[in-house]
Amino acid sequence: MPKLLPNLTLFDVERRPLRFRIRLVGTAIVAAMGKDTTGLYLDQLDRIEAVERRACELVESKSPYFLSDQPLSWTHRDYKTYSVLGLPLASDGKSVDMLLYSMLFS
Repeated sequence: MPKLLPNLTLFDVERRPLRFRIRLVGTAIVAAMGKDTTGLYLDQLDRIEAVERRACELVESKSPYFLSDQPLSWTHRDYKTYSVLGLPLASDGKSVDMLLYSMLFS
C-alpha cells in the first residue's frame, strides 16, 4: 500500500450543489500538477472540465471506471498522458460521499 499512496487522490463529495473538495493529493500527483491542491474545490482549478464531468458521472453511476492514455491538459508539465482508476466510496453503503482516484502519468 505505501507504494500506491503517491498516486492517490481523495475527494469529498458535497451535495446541494454537487461539489468536490480535494481531501488528499499524493506526492506524484502534486509533482505532475506542479502544486498541492489539498483543501481546494475541484471547480476552483483551471482546465478540469473533463475531470469534473467524470466525477459527477462516478457519483451518479456508483460504478468504478478505468481510463488509459488520456490527454493531460490540466498541467504544464512534460507528461503527455495519464491513466486513472476512479472508485466511488459510500460510508453508508448507498450514497457516494467520497471518490478515490489512482493516477499514473506517462
